Amino acid sequence: MIIEIKVLYMSNFHSPINRNLKSISVISTLHKYLLIITLTVTIVNLSTCFNNCQIFGLELRNLIKK
Repeated sequence: MIIEIKVLYMSNFHSPINRNLKSISVISTLHKYLLIITLTVTIVNLSTCFNNCQIFGLELRNLIKK
């Protein structure tokens, strides 16, 4: 999970849009937002995965009971 965030963070850093921006402060502000967005997306993905795993686990338990 952490590696994924770092990769996305680095790819945003090297994007042409960021290279064209002259102000370092603007870039760093963008980075903070991009990193927060990435973290949020990752957390959402993890939580949905966790919910799916729970549902799958319940289905398995129901099958075993039968």
